[in-house]
Amino acid sequence: MNIIVLKQRGFTLSKQRGFTAGKQRDFTAGKRRGFTAGKQRGFTLLEMVLALSIFSLILLVTYQVLVSSAQSKLRVSQEVNRQYQLRSAHHTLSNAFETKARIKGDRHRIEFDLSAGDSTWLDGARWLTLVIRDDQSLWASIDSDKDASRILDSASGAEFRYLKDEVSHSKWQAVRPPHAVEFSWFSGGEPRRWRFELR
Repeated sequence: MNIIVLKQRGFTLSKQRGFTAGKQRDFTAGKRRGFTAGKQRGFTLLEMVLALSIFSLILLVTYQVLVSSAQSKLRVSQEVNRQYQLRSAHHTLSNAFETKARIKGDRHRIEFDLSAGDSTWLDGARWLTLVIRDDQSLWASIDSDKDASRILDSASGAEFRYLKDEVSHSKWQAVRPPHAVEFSWFSGGEPRRWRFELR
């Protein structure tokens, strides 16, 4: 009986100790480890929203910088092309008026009879015509309007004026040339004028 009782007691004690101690250690440690590890690995909803907001703001700023840079390059390219056209147009008009050719024209068209001049600028050509078209661009053609070339864009309000004794005329048909010819237009809303002396 004593042995049985001891065994029973031992069994009981062992069972109680094992169950109680093991259960408490496993449950407590597991619960604490799981809770602590989950808190360290995860992100809260507020953190995710904040991170996405910052990332979106960085993308927006980068996009605006790229767009601004592209627009600046485009404006520079347009201005370079504009300056090239102005130099080319001024060179063409200067050479045309230096031929001392017979001139006739109106506000939007001027013709140079090169056969009556004494210049070899366009050797072999008989006529040079400058025309301001409806789209406010200036075109030049030699001998025929079919082979015209654009020499100036966006010449808003462009016109030719013919000066005789400082009196401005909108048309010139006389055999003798005027004292000067003015080509005027608006560029960027501001008036511009070239004057070519023929005396």
